[in-house]
Amino acid sequence: VFDLPTTVDSSFADSLTTYLVEQTTSSWNFMYGLLEAYVEKEGHAKVPKEYKTEDGYNLGGWVNRQRSTKDQLTPEQIIRLESLDGWVWNVLEFQWEEGFSYLEKYVAQEGHARVPQSHKTADGYKLGGWVSNQRSRKDILTSEQIERLESLKGWVWDILEFQWEEGFSYLKAYVEKEGHARVPSTHKEDGYKLGQWVSVQRYTIEQLTPEQIIRLESLDGWIWNVSEFQWEEGFSYLKEFVEREGHARVSTSYKTKDG
Repeated sequence: VFDLPTTVDSSFADSLTTYLVEQTTSSWNFMYGLLEAYVEKEGHAKVPKEYKTEDGYNLGGWVNRQRSTKDQLTPEQIIRLESLDGWVWNVLEFQWEEGFSYLEKYVAQEGHARVPQSHKTADGYKLGGWVSNQRSRKDILTSEQIERLESLKGWVWDILEFQWEEGFSYLKAYVEKEGHARVPSTHKEDGYKLGQWVSVQRYTIEQLTPEQIIRLESLDGWIWNVSEFQWEEGFSYLKEFVEREGHARVSTSYKTKDG
């Protein structure tokens, strides 16, 4: 029992009491009992940091302190904590392994690791968000984590680069088949919206790399301005008509031999 002057801040008094009580063996056993009850109810010992019991005990904070002060715990306390289902010392490492486990299952089911950003698993895990985080945090991942991700079928670090290469490969196949790169805007190739992809390349030419521009222009029949091309195409047909008929008065229903 402490008799503190009334001038002492109440939050300091509460903090002092909490600190002293939590250092005692009886208090540790009491908080451990609360943790056991949590595990029995939830099925794991992964208590959220801000979690408090119905009675107001800051169980999440206590669990977090056990991890950060592991070297101050007794061997018996460490054994008791590790005996609980789902107990982890390194939360970040656990979260990474959890995400990777979900990703492995996704790859086994879908055949690739290109998870849509909004994708959630059946049990609500935000796998798409986790995958995006790995790409953006590549510089702080361990070499082992990088290697494990890259071992998965279809894993890519730069999703935009992958999507461009995917579209270009479909376009090349189209050119080989049709003889030109003038893809109708509504055209799909094996379900892929190739026409839409081609249109996007024209509208976003300023965002393309010099290499991407060169590769597109190397394709037979590639054009940047569709309206200009269509005008020139029509004019060339009209010139042929004039040379053959001697005038440019083409009836509205007239079609050339090639349609």
